[in-house]
Amino acid sequence: IRLGGWQPEDFHHAYRGRISIEEALAESSNTAAVRLLLQAGGPRVVVTVAHRLGIAGRLPENDSLALGTGEVGVLELAGAFAPFCNGGRRVGVHGVRAIVAGGEMRRPPPLAAEAVIAPAAAADMQQMLAAVVSRGTGRAAAIPGRAVIGKTGTTQQSRDAWFVGCTGGVVLAIWLGNDDGAPMHGVTGGGLPARLFHTIGEQIRGGERIRASPP
Repeated sequence: IRLGGWQPEDFHHAYRGRISIEEALAESSNTAAVRLLLQAGGPRVVVTVAHRLGIAGRLPENDSLALGTGEVGVLELAGAFAPFCNGGRRVGVHGVRAIVAGGEMRRPPPLAAEAVIAPAAAADMQQMLAAVVSRGTGRAAAIPGRAVIGKTGTTQQSRDAWFVGCTGGVVLAIWLGNDDGAPMHGVTGGGLPARLFHTIGEQIRGGERIRASPP
């Protein structure tokens, strides 16, 4: 696919022809992602959905958005991923700056559960995100006997490497990168971030709590 002077390429610079959306997501096909964005109505439609899921920051309204060119923080991304795990409901997120012995942890009041995508759409996303872990780029995140869904991400020159997923009713977002934005060497989202997810996820209690619709 070529859009003006821009031609998105896949990681291995190999094109597999016609593939399903599930297979494209599992294998992180950039070209398929751009085609899907265009068929869905363009970047403005995608930005609208992202904001509905909980992404508050400004996102680029151009076709490269399909490849994740917008900057999103770890906490924000974890919150936006949650509706894919809980049947389509948006959640509130907050950070913890410090834990003091003997102190009381103060939490903001929870937001009312708000449906932001249809349960059927959440179920479809779960099926595709499960394929990422079972046979795609996120295989290193798999936990035997546990339901795991997730997605890898790697920016140009490995400046950022991500794995965001859910298991046992908990969303985990793993980001690796240098503070100065310098490239890493050989680090991809399907490598160390996915392995860290696996290691941390094994310690989460709660079993198989991913669900396609609210209780």
